Amino acid sequence: MTDLGEYVICGVCMMLEPLTVMVIAMLIWRLPPDYMDMGTSYKTKLAQKSPESWAFAQFHFGKTTFFTHVVILILSAASCAAGIVFKFPENVFAWTVTAVAFLQVFGIIGNILETEHKLKKYFGK
Repeated sequence: MTDLGEYVICGVCMMLEPLTVMVIAMLIWRLPPDYMDMGTSYKTKLAQKSPESWAFAQFHFGKTTFFTHVVILILSAASCAAGIVFKFPENVFAWTVTAVAFLQVFGIIGNILETEHKLKKYFGK
């Protein structure tokens, strides 16, 4: 990549996922949906077990996902800035973008697993 615009476009694309997830997580955390609502919410069998488990799951998942993606957003911006400042070759920048994408996916999966663990701990059988 020799054109600065390509780095900027890739950087903006890398930051779209964490920004979108942060907005959704903030809505789930701060404005949780009513019990068993069909809107955007954290829906699993354990979360739907009772109104108390529902409220806990919305709060916990929303809060942890928001803060996890704040960190991921910072790392995404830092990797984009590094690519621009150090003028990474195309293949290095592509691997950087791939690593950030995996980090974003594993951030969500990690929050789901952690929320399910907490639900089992507090609301399990």
